[in-house]
Amino acid sequence: MTLDRGRRLDQTRGRLAAASFFTDMGLYLLMVSFPFRVLSLGASSIILGLIPALYAVPYASVALWAGHLSDRWPRQRLIRAGSLVAAAAAGALAFTEDLSHTLAIVPFVGLGLAFFWPSVQAAFSEQSSEARLASSVGLYNVSWSLGKAAGFLVGGAMLARVGDTALCVLASGCFLAAGIAVPYLEHRGHEPREDVDEAQLPPEANRLAFRGAAWVANAMTFATAATLNHHYPKVFTSLGFGPASFGLFLGMLYVTQTVTFIALTRWSRWRYRAGPLVAVQIGAAALAFVVPGLQSFWVLLMVALPLGFALGFCYQSSLYYSLHAPHGRGGKAGIHEAALGYASAIIPLLGGWLATRTHQLAAPFFLVSILLAVSACITWVRIAHPNEKSSRRGS
Repeated sequence: MTLDRGRRLDQTRGRLAAASFFTDMGLYLLMVSFPFRVLSLGASSIILGLIPALYAVPYASVALWAGHLSDRWPRQRLIRAGSLVAAAAAGALAFTEDLSHTLAIVPFVGLGLAFFWPSVQAAFSEQSSEARLASSVGLYNVSWSLGKAAGFLVGGAMLARVGDTALCVLASGCFLAAGIAVPYLEHRGHEPREDVDEAQLPPEANRLAFRGAAWVANAMTFATAATLNHHYPKVFTSLGFGPASFGLFLGMLYVTQTVTFIALTRWSRWRYRAGPLVAVQIGAAALAFVVPGLQSFWVLLMVALPLGFALGFCYQSSLYYSLHAPHGRGGKAGIHEAALGYASAIIPLLGGWLATRTHQLAAPFFLVSILLAVSACITWVRIAHPNEKSSRRGS
């Protein structure tokens, strides 16, 4: 009986992983085409910054609510509904060549995926024991990250050959495939995990501090990735590179992120330690600062490796601390997603405004570099010193 249940859980996790792969592949088929598409329609730097905002603000706003909703409603219904909305929006994008219409449709992609991601994340945590939580989080992260890399690589390779209309149709198909892949999920979101012994968890103050710091760190690294995705094409084209090279650069970034997820699943000493979380943010800040001045494509590919590691580390930290809890996992996953969504929206938009005002294409990258450095300082102050004191009091 236990063996049969274990097989069912493995099959469920496998189907959730497939759904995660298809969804992020579909999203980033769209994202790799958006900047080049709106540039061809005469978009300015502020419009380039507006694209992630139009997607991410509805996404983040609805994810906060949808995450809590998934703790009360059957998760698979929310996941499938979100997939259908995203598929319809991607299909609609295939039939518009007008800039204003394109910008009006983009928010519906975010709206659909706001129901999808928090529910999938919480479902992954429920399909594993407490001892296997890290491996389930790792499987989830590897699946969506591979989908993201595939979206960038396939999108970059196909864009010049088939155009953005075909990519939108393919993205719509990916969202539909994700909805089909989702299995029946036993609804347990409102119930505490029976296998979680709160006495074995770190002190609650430590968990809250790490969770909050990781949310901020992950939001800043996601904003850096969004800045690269939406502002770097202008720098790229000024250097004479095309869509295929841009897709390869971002694909390398997210392949490295995927490898990082695998490594962090097997290595546990990073958990509830401030030093690694601070160090990766400082490294990412330095790289974001120098990226606009690099003119060698091969050097850029090398820079993608440590940036991909930083993205993977901060995301794994944020999601692990969100789900490492006896209850309310959907709500915490919703906050995790909302934080990265708002940052991915607001910071590239602010970067676009700075680029327009200063006439400097590098301005968005200097902005995220400063914010990453500030986030590293917040992490150190918030976690390291206060928690050392609380640990001594508790020992």
